Amino acid sequence: MNRILLALSLTALAAAPAATPQDEAKIKELIQKLDDDAFEIREQAEKDLVAIGEAAAPFLKKAAEEAEQRKDRGEMRVRALSALRAIEFAVKAKKVYSEPALVTLDLKDSYLTRVLEEITKQTGVRFNASDVDPRGAVSIDVKDQPLFKVLDEICRGQEERTYEWRDESVKFLKDRHVPYPSAYPGPFRIRIVRLKQERSTDFKSKNAQLQLSLDASWQKYLNPAKRFEIEIKKATDDKGGTLEVRKGEDPDDPNGLLAAAGGARIVMRRAVMVAGGFAGDAPGQPQPFTLKGLGAGAVRLTIEGVAKFSFPLDKTDVVFEKPGASETREAGDYSIALKNIAAGRIWSLSFGRAAGKTEGGGVEDIDGRLDKESAVATDEDGGEHKGILYLTNATMNQIVVGGGGAREPLPLATYQIQSPALRNKTLKEIRFKFMGRAFVKTVPFKFENVELP
Repeated sequence: MNRILLALSLTALAAAPAATPQDEAKIKELIQKLDDDAFEIREQAEKDLVAIGEAAAPFLKKAAEEAEQRKDRGEMRVRALSALRAIEFAVKAKKVYSEPALVTLDLKDSYLTRVLEEITKQTGVRFNASDVDPRGAVSIDVKDQPLFKVLDEICRGQEERTYEWRDESVKFLKDRHVPYPSAYPGPFRIRIVRLKQERSTDFKSKNAQLQLSLDASWQKYLNPAKRFEIEIKKATDDKGGTLEVRKGEDPDDPNGLLAAAGGARIVMRRAVMVAGGFAGDAPGQPQPFTLKGLGAGAVRLTIEGVAKFSFPLDKTDVVFEKPGASETREAGDYSIALKNIAAGRIWSLSFGRAAGKTEGGGVEDIDGRLDKESAVATDEDGGEHKGILYLTNATMNQIVVGGGGAREPLPLATYQIQSPALRNKTLKEIRFKFMGRAFVKTVPFKFENVELP
């Protein structure tokens, strides 16, 4: 296993830049510290080698190989391999994520087409404005701002000018631009797409809470997994109060309508600020939150949080070559088991945590790593039949090929893959792609002084 890892690391880092004589001396000194008596020195040396990056890789590989031959250098081997993995991960992460080009403009009463030409020069992003007035006047003054923020500024207050991403270009549409409260961390945009306030009273005390939904978009030069995670770290109102944050809708009022419960408890709602949903370019579902403890008389809200986006680094072909019997494969942090449960026609697909792994999550993590369009079933004659892999339930898992059948409870998630063309064929192989590792980009965001409805 270690030799395989070293070979993979060397291949991934084949184009690593050569170290200067001064750097080489520093790297060798740090490698010797990987076997120091003091834990703190070993730990820091490993971090310093990872920070040096690709130039340290050949020396770490050699150190790991040499240490493998000596029983007294186990700590050095483990740390050298750990540093190699971290460097390889960083190299791959650079390939899937990079910071965007920022926009600087100072134009007054310019045609829309000229403004877009300037943005294209600075970012490389292409625009299609054929559906709107290309001679519409635009005045804009921005310095080193993200593209999303600039485009929202161009469309702000417009009744017949908005936009959406289409592949790698931006299409302008003749429609009203919805003024969603937005935050712009780098190539991402976080928006409040739904916000409503409700107040309740039992005639002894009054309480107020907010229901809101956040969604996220990203520039199309990026290709993260469709699932993203948003977390609100802090919410305060303009009266100095800190609100309690709960993810999801209020469980006490699932209908979201005027309601009465608990005797004299009356719930009164104010208008929804903006309609739920998205403007066509948001690739994931909005995430709902409930904020409780809104102060009496509060009219504005400040929200701080983080959003996490996963970028696939390795896609593994998970292949089951004996679908008539039980098989288990490992992919990333997961152990994936396939079991025939109905005469060669129905299979259960079970995701469990691989032995010794601590990172994998639950159904959301699995669903984010699966390539839903990669499922293929191969019949006895070698014919390939594309399947549709989709989530059906969070407590049961099964693969169904060419028919229905009983369901078997399994640990983490339920999926089905259906290939109707296999009805009169014998299945020889099932395969799909699964993301083994991912680079997770965490970005902070902040909404300041959001006006309450």
